[in-house]
Order: sequence, then C-alpha cells, then structure tokens
Amino acid sequence: MQKTLAKEVTIFVHGQEEYNKAIETTEKLFTNLSGAAEDLSEDDLNNMEGIVKINYEAASFSAVVDVVSF
Repeated sequence: MQKTLAKEVTIFVHGQEEYNKAIETTEKLFTNLSGAAEDLSEDDLNNMEGIVKINYEAASFSAVVDVVSF
C-alpha cells in the first residue's frame, strides 16, 4: 500500500515520465547493489536528490596530491 501511495503522489506531483525515470534510477541503484557506478547515466546522477555534489576541474584529477601534507 505504501508503494502504491508513493507512486500515485509522485505521478500527481511530477508526472508519469518523471515517475518512470525515478523507478529506473532506483532499480539501477538498489536492484544490484554490487553493480558498477558506470551503469548510471549522467542524467541519473544529476537527478539524484539528497546527494552532495561537488564540481571539480578536470585538471585537478591529473594533479599529484601529497596526502601526507594535505
């Protein structure tokens, strides 16, 4: 009953298309908990709520970081 209520409220507030996207993302995240993060699309990641998102410059990934002094 709880899932039915959540579905109906989500469709009422956000529409059927957004509900379908939410279900797809939820299945990717929780159906196969050992699944790779690469299975999530950029849209999946951008649409997640409650997740802290931080933007990094691409160049910072190639820079060497001294974790001892950091």
